[in-house]
Amino acid sequence: MSEASNTAYGKQRLVGTSRGSIALRVTGNGPKLLQIHGVGTGHRNFDLLTPLLARQFEVIDIDLPGYGDSSPAEHDRDPVSYAADTAAVIKALDCGPVHVHGTSMGGRIAMALAAEYPALIQRLIISLAIARLDRAALVMRQTWITAARKGGADAFLELVMLQGFSRAFWDRDDKNEVIGAFERSFQPGSLQSFGKDVKGTSQGVDLSSVLPNITAETLLIGADEDIMNPVNPSASGVGFEQMLDLIPVAECRVLTGGHFLLYEQPAPVAHEMGEYLLR
Repeated sequence: MSEASNTAYGKQRLVGTSRGSIALRVTGNGPKLLQIHGVGTGHRNFDLLTPLLARQFEVIDIDLPGYGDSSPAEHDRDPVSYAADTAAVIKALDCGPVHVHGTSMGGRIAMALAAEYPALIQRLIISLAIARLDRAALVMRQTWITAARKGGADAFLELVMLQGFSRAFWDRDDKNEVIGAFERSFQPGSLQSFGKDVKGTSQGVDLSSVLPNITAETLLIGADEDIMNPVNPSASGVGFEQMLDLIPVAECRVLTGGHFLLYEQPAPVAHEMGEYLLR
């Protein structure tokens, strides 16, 4: 492992794995918790959450291939391939079994990771992700791609913020500060990965069949106003109700907020995660 640079907190490092170099940020002390980011973001997806978790855990926030300083993604951009990348990181760090938290796209990757590499996972947290998107969610993702292609980064960010934050969020006094943290998570090059990952990890991807193979105790965290990955999608999707039946040992928490819950409500999310992982 070689240190690359310092971030706003913690240390960013490059780790050589069997699948290329992976950049990661390590913060705090305690039981190890590895976090997998959502589409288009990278490790800064967790900028507001990780400082809270680092009071109890050693938090490892990774940049998937194609993000940040990690190697380019030379493979298919799908949950199974990204799960293999994440498994390679855990093996290179020799830290398994480790707690894993995946959010949004990262949650779908975490499902595949836990099913394919059960020996590497201690407890699993899947936030703001469901096993199969319904048709409305897929149409929404096409609007993101169109906005990014025709309107650029500004149009894309305006659209996803409108769809991703809850209605009450826009009345908050601290909304500009939170939006700043959200915008900073989309680092240079993120939009180039965005369209490819939206298609590769969402369209036509049904992870229902892998859920029974998850042996780790699992917590699902959702948001009551999440319209991107709704807890209860339409009949064409597979949401929390079915996931709780398919994962052998699972429970769920539904918090107040939108899809960008980690930005809106980092303290409640950190509380639920800490309570679950340390009990």
